[in-house]
Amino acid sequence: MLNQWPLFQVPATRKRLFMRDCDWWRCKNGNIPEIWCMLDIPHVLLQLGYDLFAEVRQTASDQR
Repeated sequence: MLNQWPLFQVPATRKRLFMRDCDWWRCKNGNIPEIWCMLDIPHVLLQLGYDLFAEVRQTASDQR
């Protein structure tokens, strides 16, 4: 995936990104009636230079 546009308010970097995902398919009678797909968005943001968990830790620390 090439980061060509802003993503979650992070400016475009024109760098190639790696997106991790996990797909679960439920099969029934030879069909796939449901698919669940989970994307690792924090990992994508980290590649763009934005540490989501650091911000969450800082926000929690500020609230103490």
